[in-house]
Amino acid sequence: FPTRRSSDLVRKFKWQPAFIGKKSTLRPYLNKSGVYLIKEGNKIIYVGKSGYNLYQTIIRHFYTWNDIRPRIVYEDHSLKVRVVLCTPGQADKLEKALILKHNPRDNTMKYKSYIPTSKDSEIYEKYEFINEEPVPF
Repeated sequence: FPTRRSSDLVRKFKWQPAFIGKKSTLRPYLNKSGVYLIKEGNKIIYVGKSGYNLYQTIIRHFYTWNDIRPRIVYEDHSLKVRVVLCTPGQADKLEKALILKHNPRDNTMKYKSYIPTSKDSEIYEKYEFINEEPVPF
């Protein structure tokens, strides 16, 4: 059997609207793990991750839920979303690297007092946007 590297499991998708009319475009990410970015205009405003259900995690940002956890809710359903499917372990590292790199408006508290290490620099170097397509790490 051929061995698959974990980077082979990374799948990238282009920016897409979260909704077309009232219908979500995010259904393909049901029961998948990975990282998502939310963009307003040309600015990334939020970076998040899910270890098991990207669809549910992302969709919660567009509806008010009776959640125990505080959550950012966007009323503008025309915001663009980009998804990177990867393993839960890769998602943890990638989310952190993207938040530290892009400093999204709505992730102000996450990693606020974190001091990047040399290990973080390695992740930044492995993950760069080239022509809007991320290179797997």
